[in-house]
Amino acid sequence: MRKGGRMDLSLPNNIGNRLRTRRTELHLTQSQTADMLGMSLNSYRGIGRGKKRLSLELVAFVYK
Repeated sequence: MRKGGRMDLSLPNNIGNRLRTRRTELHLTQSQTADMLGMSLNSYRGIGRGKKRLSLELVAFVYK
């Protein structure tokens, strides 16, 4: 997604916020969520900070 020729950096941050919201709605820790999604805690945290890409499975979890 581009705005005026620049990459829109707000999407990864919005997804990170939504991920945190969904995790807390389900009363899960970061570690539990990472395990459930089959990834390391560091990878999970990177996604939460908008530094790592998302899998389709994770997108489905976030927006369920």
